[in-house]
Amino acid sequence: MDHLRLRGVAVLFAAAFGCAFAAGKEPLLIGQTADFSGPQASPVKETTEAARAYFDWINKQGGVNGRQIVLESLDDGFDPKKTVENANKLATTRPVLALMLSRGTANAEALIPFTREKKILVLAPVGGSEKMHRPADHYLFNIRPTHRSEAERAVEQLSSQGLRRIAVAYVDDAMGNDAMKGALAGLKTVSLEPAALVTIPRGEPKVEAAVEALAKVRPDAIVGLCIAKSCAALVKQLREKGVYSQFVSMSNTSSAGYVKDLGPAARGVIVTQVYPYPFSDATRASKDFRVLAKEYKLASSYSAMEGFLAAKVMTEALRRAGPNPTRESVIKGMESLNRFDVGGFVIDFGNHSRSGSEHMEMTMIGKDGKFVR
Repeated sequence: MDHLRLRGVAVLFAAAFGCAFAAGKEPLLIGQTADFSGPQASPVKETTEAARAYFDWINKQGGVNGRQIVLESLDDGFDPKKTVENANKLATTRPVLALMLSRGTANAEALIPFTREKKILVLAPVGGSEKMHRPADHYLFNIRPTHRSEAERAVEQLSSQGLRRIAVAYVDDAMGNDAMKGALAGLKTVSLEPAALVTIPRGEPKVEAAVEALAKVRPDAIVGLCIAKSCAALVKQLREKGVYSQFVSMSNTSSAGYVKDLGPAARGVIVTQVYPYPFSDATRASKDFRVLAKEYKLASSYSAMEGFLAAKVMTEALRRAGPNPTRESVIKGMESLNRFDVGGFVIDFGNHSRSGSEHMEMTMIGKDGKFVR
């Protein structure tokens, strides 16, 4: 099982599922700094547990080139400053080959100067600002598409349903402000102005002011550009006021925790998705994930699917980095993933790209709390 060691306010997860290291060979250490205690804790735990499960499964098959993979995770509480502090601790006190699965756009952006200084890559940060994608950064390997493209797609979906009075509620941070530009671009494309444009504070779900503003307008639909906790609070409080606008949130809310927080208000909420559907065997990636989820008792969620796929991509990059990988050889291994098929989900870091996938689709939460397409 995961071993927890308290170091001040940080929690270090080590020795995934207690796997034994290959005799005489040092493990392949991968670092992670993410929010295990703050507003993003629920999806972070789902994502991390799935990544650990896949690494554990690989280790039981003999690891990579005879070496075990160990994911060491530190809690940053969703604080970008702490994210950098944790990354520095991982990169300077441990022989960590790469970082993965940071959470938050501001957190990922804060890592960019650090990764350049330490020459260490970050795979699959859970964020999606334009700054993270363009221009392509040598050390930042995104799997998700941009938040702007997700927000544009959300508006496109609502417009196609004949909804015209579309409001935008966005968190006042790097993610929200960036995604808001995508929503406005989408509205402009269909010759619409926002019915309302309201902000939500970053962090804990303080949505009362946004609820009051939206309740006065009573739009046909609302595009929610915020974290799961805030989106859930927004929907529930609007429903309590008798406002039943169609609500759309982005893929960063796609966790079992989001559905739980929404409760009865979950039904009918639309969520954009950027990973394969994890609730059927429609693709090899989905089928493999479902087998792993059953064996390791993982959450059946898009957040868990994200961790699973990120771990698969990291494992392949480590394999291609050779028997004695370095930070630079892992980067080269990652760059060699040109149209790499992860079971029906294609990752492409070829031709200096750092936008691994443009996959996107729409889902709705059904009456049983499950995402349906």
